[in-house]
Amino acid sequence: NDDKGLIWPKSVAPFNVHLIGLESGEKIKRVTKKIYQDLQQVGIEVLYDDRKDKSVGERFADADLIGIPTRIVISERTLKQNCVEIKKRSEKKVSLVKINRLPQFLNVKFKMKK
Repeated sequence: NDDKGLIWPKSVAPFNVHLIGLESGEKIKRVTKKIYQDLQQVGIEVLYDDRKDKSVGERFADADLIGIPTRIVISERTLKQNCVEIKKRSEKKVSLVKINRLPQFLNVKFKMKK
């Protein structure tokens, strides 16, 4: 753990991915839901945070507190670049990853469809 919360090792984490869709637009919802379903289909356990009653900061703080190994964020900004934002809980670095490269980044095999 650190001062923000838990840092689960991947092997014992209750979920592998914490998925957060930031805005409530239809495109964000559609892409986030599709990624959620694709990850589940290949056996990745996903916590899908679609709470509307919490601010972005609260949702990020909760993600750190829970300590799930990988956080994936989808927003208007990232979708403009056809990307998602990925942050490993054990690292400070945030990366933008092309949606079609997400399977390679997560080291899984599935096909992202639009």
